[in-house]
Amino acid sequence: MADLRLSRAVGIWLTLVAVESIHGVIRRLFLEPQLGDLRARQVSVFTGAALIAFSGSRLGGCGRNR
Repeated sequence: MADLRLSRAVGIWLTLVAVESIHGVIRRLFLEPQLGDLRARQVSVFTGAALIAFSGSRLGGCGRNR
């Protein structure tokens, strides 16, 4: 049971790493040229938080026991 939880947690963590890495690349390629570095980072805070919340709710179940 503990091994299953650990592997699930690692899987969720790796998914979040991938999502945020892609998010950073998209920010650099599309937002920075249009908005500049500071404004692109400010916008990315909100989009990154939304991505984490969405990914966490879809993958982790928001703390529910499974």
